[in-house]
Amino acid sequence: MALTSNGKIDPSAKQMFKINGTLVPVPGDADQKEYGDLIRRVIDDNYAKRFHWKVYRYYHKEGSGFDTRRWVIYLEWLASKGIVTRHYELCCGACDESIAVHDDIDPSLIGTEMECNHCGESFEIEKNSWILFYSITPQHAAEITAQMKTTT
Repeated sequence: MALTSNGKIDPSAKQMFKINGTLVPVPGDADQKEYGDLIRRVIDDNYAKRFHWKVYRYYHKEGSGFDTRRWVIYLEWLASKGIVTRHYELCCGACDESIAVHDDIDPSLIGTEMECNHCGESFEIEKNSWILFYSITPQHAAEITAQMKTTT
């Protein structure tokens, strides 16, 4: 899936898509431009393999008017197109260190006890023990990087 020269992604996309069963509008041209630029900066700064949705804080000052809701919708739209992938990191409830990374939250683990291999503490896995982060697929990161080189 190639990017156009003005930062739009997949202009043939339908007008609505689902996030957790809820229909939301496909990001418009302005959002695709603004958030597409942010995705390019994420790649340029070597965060493509793993970034939290709050990565925008490195690029936008608080109070700048950055719309985090629209940013998350944009990331979820990219995920629906296969451009970014969602991952869930299981973190220790005592020391907050990463224990494992999964492609989805494993509901069978919620409520079970686990011992942290970092601090040795036991903790009960809860729904909030999982942290969502994203990665840009290598193919799309390469396409975006190639486009950055031709447009700068």
